[in-house]
This record gives sequence, structure tokens and C-alpha cells, in this order.
Amino acid sequence: MADATRRVFRDVALLAGKDLRLEAKSRVGLAQVLPFGVLVLVVMAFALDAESRLLIEVSPGLFWVTVTFAAVLTVIFLIWARASLVVFAIFYTREMPNLSGFLTQVLSMENLEFLLVYCGVGFIFALLVFAVSVVSIPLMLDRNQDAVTSMLASIRALAENPLPLLVWAALIVGLTLLGFMSFHIGLAVLMPVVGHATWHAYRDLVEPLKT
Repeated sequence: MADATRRVFRDVALLAGKDLRLEAKSRVGLAQVLPFGVLVLVVMAFALDAESRLLIEVSPGLFWVTVTFAAVLTVIFLIWARASLVVFAIFYTREMPNLSGFLTQVLSMENLEFLLVYCGVGFIFALLVFAVSVVSIPLMLDRNQDAVTSMLASIRALAENPLPLLVWAALIVGLTLLGFMSFHIGLAVLMPVVGHATWHAYRDLVEPLKT
């Protein structure tokens, strides 16, 4: 039993090392997570009360909260990339499709089973990211909680209020797509609004401390 456990951990360490080396070469995850971190800093600055003293006080904590959360998202991104490769390997046993061939299949709805599975896997990871982030960052800032406790509280908030929070997630996706469709110009307006709404959602979802 002990030997089997060691082998499992060794295999996991080998896969993690391989993914980290690939990430160090490609920097795809960093290129996606770093702008997210900057965006969180800007959005939360808009979400908080417009007092320079308050922003100066919370800025150091906000920076490290963002770094921690971005690191968690990087790990989830690496796992999603591995899961995507597994899905491709299952459905494309001979050779990987090129980009034009893959887009043709998507637009013509060929290989529907693959599309359903791939979208299902993506939905699971997107739901995981939303679950751990819906109130975690405001909670860490407001109550100086650690990342793990804040993420567990965020998951609990989603479990207790699934319908309104899933609607909120759909609105975030829709607003983000709208921002991208406006050549990112709309993001400058919509993301601060989303950040401000997230802060007030946290206030409504999490029971205030008893004084």
C-alpha cells in the first residue's frame, strides 16, 4: 500500500513538473493570469469606497490576495489543459486535427460527442473557478481571512444560493463577451461595474460579523 502511494505521488510530481516546464517555455498561463491579476487590482479599487486612505491601507493586502488567487487559477488552468489533452486523445485516436479542420467540425456540428464532452469539461472547470471566487476576494479583504477559508466560504455561498449565483455567473460571461466584442473598450466600463456588484453581492451573501 505504501509503495503504491509513493508511486502515485511520484507520477503526480512528474506530471506537475512536466506541466510547469511547458508553462515556463510557453508562458501561456502567465499571459492569461497576469492580466487577470492587474484587472482584479483595478476592479476592486473601483469596488471599494472612493476614499484614498482606505485604498492605501488595503492595497498591500489586495496585491497579495490577487497573487494568491492568480496562483490558484494557474494550477486550475494547468489541470484543465491536461484534461483537454485527454479529451482530444480519446476522440482523435489517429492524429490531432489542424485549426481549420477543427473549426470546420465545430461550425458544421460534426463529432457532436466530442463537442459535448469538451464543453462539459470546460463547464466543470469554469464552475469550479466561479465557486471558489464568487466571494473569496472580498472576504479576504474585509475580514483578513486566509485563502483556503475564503474559498470554502465561497463554495458554501454557491451551494446555498445556486440559482441566483448561476444567473450572476451567466451575466458576468455575457458582459465579458460584450466587452470583447467592443474591442475591449466596453471592459473599461463593465468590469468596474462587475467588481462593485461583486462587493455588494458579498455583503448580501456573507453574514456580517456580530459586534
